[in-house]
Amino acid sequence: MSAEENKRVVERFAEEWNKGNVEGALALAADNIVDHNPMPGQLPGKEGMRQALVSFKKTFPDIKLNNDFVIAEGDRVVDHGVARGTHQGDLMGIPASNKPVSIEYTDIYRVANGKIVEMWHAEDMLGMLQQVGASPLTSH
Repeated sequence: MSAEENKRVVERFAEEWNKGNVEGALALAADNIVDHNPMPGQLPGKEGMRQALVSFKKTFPDIKLNNDFVIAEGDRVVDHGVARGTHQGDLMGIPASNKPVSIEYTDIYRVANGKIVEMWHAEDMLGMLQQVGASPLTSH
């Protein structure tokens, strides 16, 4: 597949996620997808990805990804943006605060045969914890 086709796979993943369609997003992942930054206790493969996505949707049911940019070269696709939603469910033992959050993220995907086969991701978890009142640190 071309870099542009790979980019479209990642863009479709975000579109399905933003519609609240976890299964539609998962359809774009290979069964043996490797998440290089899994949540603690996350299962491997697509089941682990399902576990992470469902957990995140329970915590932030209205979360939307807002990609500032998506860049593709060969089989690698990078996106960067801000996810916005409301903390409405348990977050790592932290009860719902009903506060809005903006979470900056950067993801790198490897795409093969129209499926996401590897992913690396970094989210501003400290900023998220500050926004829900779970961190004594304050942002500047």
